[in-house]
Amino acid sequence: MPGLCQALVGFYLFIGLTWFHVFHEAALYAAATAFSVFGIHWLAMGIIKFVEGDARPNGFMSVAFFLVSILGALSMGLNGDMPVAILFIGLCAVYFFEFFASFGLGAPATERLLGLAHVVTGLWLMYLTYAAVLNLANGMHLWL
Repeated sequence: MPGLCQALVGFYLFIGLTWFHVFHEAALYAAATAFSVFGIHWLAMGIIKFVEGDARPNGFMSVAFFLVSILGALSMGLNGDMPVAILFIGLCAVYFFEFFASFGLGAPATERLLGLAHVVTGLWLMYLTYAAVLNLANGMHLWL
């Protein structure tokens, strides 16, 4: 379900940017790309799990997602959206360590570093979620 929701947001952004021109921020193209790519990835992972396949991402696919994460970090950073750029840097770390962990290289250290990258990135994502909601819904001014 999270993958489907991410993919739908990505498609929504692309349609709004290209067909209806309701969004105008250039950085949203990077966001639309990332949402679409990561959403499709998570959707595929869910389907693999549903059919009782191997749910671990292919080690070589982590290279592509690492590169998409670099693209997101660069795009958001160059557009001044540092909190989201930091999120993409965390995703870079996740996919970097995923590559080595998928092939059992440097185990157990890479598996621990992968777990640390997951936790830190997940905590940062939760902060961004809370900050966005509290800023928009309650007029607070948390760093975003």
